[in-house]
Amino acid sequence: MNKPIVTTYRNASFDDYIEDTITLNNELNSIGNNINQIAKKMNSFKIISEFKTPVFWFEVDKKKYSKNGGN
Repeated sequence: MNKPIVTTYRNASFDDYIEDTITLNNELNSIGNNINQIAKKMNSFKIISEFKTPVFWFEVDKKKYSKNGGN
C-alpha cells in the first residue's frame, strides 16, 4: 500500500461569506434597477413637460387660424 493519502480542507466560514456576498449583490442590483426605472420615468416627465406648452400653443393657434379661414 504505497498510495498517498489525499486530504482536503475546506473553510466553511468562507462559504458563508460568499453566500452572503451573492445575496447582497443581488439585492443591490435590484435597488439599482429600481433607481434606473425611476430615473427613466422622471426623464420622460421632463420631456413631456418641455413639449406640453409649445404643443398647447400650437393647438390654440391652429384653432384661431382655422376659425379665421387661415387669414
